[in-house]
Amino acid sequence: MKKLIFILVFLSFSCSKKTDTNKLGYFTGTHISIDTLVIYSNNEIIYTTKKITGSDISLDRNYLFNFNAFDHTLEQINLDKLKLEKKLPFEKEGPNGTGYFVDYINITEDNYVLVKGINKTELFNLNGEKLRTIEYENYSLGWDKGGEVHIPSPLLDTYFDRLFVLINKELEKSYALGILDTESNEINSISLNSYQGFEYYTFSITVSKATINTPQKIYLSLFDRKLMLSNQVDNGILLYDIEDNRIYTKFNHSQLHNDKKEKDYQFEHESFESKDAEYSKFLQEINFLHPFWDEINQIFFRFSYEELESGNKDDDHVKIKTYLTALDKDFNLLGEMYLPELNKLPLEGTYTQFPKHFAKDGNIWIYENINDEMGFVVLTISK
Repeated sequence: MKKLIFILVFLSFSCSKKTDTNKLGYFTGTHISIDTLVIYSNNEIIYTTKKITGSDISLDRNYLFNFNAFDHTLEQINLDKLKLEKKLPFEKEGPNGTGYFVDYINITEDNYVLVKGINKTELFNLNGEKLRTIEYENYSLGWDKGGEVHIPSPLLDTYFDRLFVLINKELEKSYALGILDTESNEINSISLNSYQGFEYYTFSITVSKATINTPQKIYLSLFDRKLMLSNQVDNGILLYDIEDNRIYTKFNHSQLHNDKKEKDYQFEHESFESKDAEYSKFLQEINFLHPFWDEINQIFFRFSYEELESGNKDDDHVKIKTYLTALDKDFNLLGEMYLPELNKLPLEGTYTQFPKHFAKDGNIWIYENINDEMGFVVLTISK
């Protein structure tokens, strides 16, 4: 791999045209500048095969941790110096083994590494030492316990010793929030059926008695001793207050796009062509991503987007319309804007996936593969 030097490129575009009707509230009178950053790899190969979807950022926003499936190491990337700083080795087998496949990690507030497995979740330190194992079978969960599948992402609250998992009850066609007490091995399962947006949106096809599913996306994160759940279908945010053991929802009304998907869909299909065509229609309605916290500005940002019709696809990308919403700490709407600068997504096989993104230093960082190197598009919003 060729040695790359850190690059800072300013992408020019017209900011002078009037777009006030597309910038409301918090964003009124703002200007957007876009920089592109490339991470210096130190002559190593940074793992970008899965678009860093399984990576996580440290609580202080200084480091990105990215698990490399090729050499089974945890890449520690310094986001201030824009370079790969360390490759931390992890074992596949033995008392400190992670197993052979690591698709998802979560960095806890103590800078421990949470590794999700098929039937368990394990906690490691950055030296690759296993600190604890949480077996799902201790909670009567798992594929062998009625077909319950734990969709990413499990989250561990070390203060309350609770592991939060999203349970996909495939046989019942429903979702539940699992709250696992890691001390007593007790579980509190909360059905999500009655909450708007958490209905069972799953597109499926059966081939040779095997069912292939494409579910809607559901997101989990922890913030201020609250568990935050959101989904792809509507703009609602489901909040579980850990201290008060209380669950409630927050909704907002947009002036720029629909607040939820409106159409009815066929979910069971007999051919890939039929399933793919229906799922493409699903993506052409509004899609909501998970809110993310900006510590500097003390607000949440949230992306949403709509794919344009199939005639707007090329070999590598799909054209989209992208929106950005600002929310206060209590998830009240502060403002929203249309982002014409973010107008396409790379194809991931048949479908698109909005790239990994987060807030750092008051700016928004969005992952971008730049000539097979790890890069980021950085949005700066100024007034």
